[in-house]
Amino acid sequence: MQAPAPVQAPVPVQAPVPEPPPVNCSPYLSAKDDNRNRYQAQLANNNIEYNMALNSGDLDKAAALYSKGQSIQQAWSQADQRLAAQYPGC
Repeated sequence: MQAPAPVQAPVPVQAPVPEPPPVNCSPYLSAKDDNRNRYQAQLANNNIEYNMALNSGDLDKAAALYSKGQSIQQAWSQADQRLAAQYPGC
């Protein structure tokens, strides 16, 4: 006599995981573009002043303007990071 075949338990069906709703990045991208435009204008103006000081031979003013340009870049980088933190997922 043969042993009865083992009964297999039914495999539970898992419900599909819903996708998260799409993230609206429009305000972030708009703010980022506005900031980039202001940033580039500010750096361009500083570069013009720097080159004028350099060409006129005023090296002290040129050094101060170079330092100002570096601080502008650092400040805008930090501002970009703060903005990105407000819009996670973008």
